Amino acid sequence: MDRKKFFKSGLSKFIEAAVEATEEAARMMTEISPLDLEKNESKRKAKKNNNRKKAAPVTKSRRPKKGLKYPPGAVENFLIKCTGCGDCIESCPHNAIIPVYNERIKKDIPQMDVNMSPCRMCSDWPCITSCKPKALKPLKKNEMPCFGKIEFIFDFCLNNEMDNPICTACRDICPLGSISFVPKGINFDKTCTACGICIKSCLTFPKALVVK
Repeated sequence: MDRKKFFKSGLSKFIEAAVEATEEAARMMTEISPLDLEKNESKRKAKKNNNRKKAAPVTKSRRPKKGLKYPPGAVENFLIKCTGCGDCIESCPHNAIIPVYNERIKKDIPQMDVNMSPCRMCSDWPCITSCKPKALKPLKKNEMPCFGKIEFIFDFCLNNEMDNPICTACRDICPLGSISFVPKGINFDKTCTACGICIKSCLTFPKALVVK
């Protein structure tokens, strides 16, 4: 048999099989009564409802993890003062504040992971002004929040094998001008707030900067 006849034969058998399958499906559908269809639909809905009852409750809050910080202006007794209303979360224009469930006090507490979403240090501090319970106190003139201390990991930096820095992204983006380059490293002066903006700009992975 030549190739053309072979393919024609194969195609013909395929079409015959498809027709037989379609006719068989149609025959089975005619044998199912409307009552059977109604019973099957009832079973399907019951199963769906049971699965829904077993599902865990959905929550927008996250579980605690290391390195989380309180929003700017957090008072000393923040956990007591904060009601978990979420106003500071909604007011943050950069979505840098997230609700984190505190198992001990049984409520969501606003916190920040500046290593992932930096604080942009808005000039009008909307997170603070939105806090009605005064768990976030207004900052004094020229006062800045402090989110910790930045650790520099030189091995991850693009400049680690260069005599002169080829990447200056972190220094260039720092809103306070807190970063300067030194031989084989970076210097952060006392104005650094560890806001995390420099980390966001770092081009390497893993990042060469991390807030502790």
